[in-house]
Amino acid sequence: MKIEYTLFGIEDTQRIAIILSKYLQGVVILLSGDIGAGKTTFASFFINALSTVPQNITSPTFPIVQSYETTIGTVYHLDLYRIENEIELRQLGLEEILLNTCLIEWSEKLGSYTPKHFVKINIINEGTTRKMIISFSKKYEDIFKAINHDL
Repeated sequence: MKIEYTLFGIEDTQRIAIILSKYLQGVVILLSGDIGAGKTTFASFFINALSTVPQNITSPTFPIVQSYETTIGTVYHLDLYRIENEIELRQLGLEEILLNTCLIEWSEKLGSYTPKHFVKINIINEGTTRKMIISFSKKYEDIFKAINHDL
């Protein structure tokens, strides 16, 4: 199950992130795309949609994990770009993090830690536009139908 969108500007990314934030609470969101594709921008809009006060969301490339208190509890934002092996992943405490709402950039590095149930968002830079492909694991079929209706 997947949905594809063409993003003509940052406003489209923000609109989709706000809509998804209403449905993807308690979900692991795997973000993929080249450097500069908009993964962190999406995460920022998503997390801020769940916050009562604006939060300065930056890429957690160096801390690797950042957490934010929101209206639904703690939301985790991870950037696995610098991760080189599963030993480093184990040290992050993923077992607990993956039980919460979390957005994971460079999620292809999760390896055996990739959860069975997730929503994957791939952002592809196509020059003047971007394509966002949102894929849902079987568990989230009902959410897929609701989101597809709202978007």
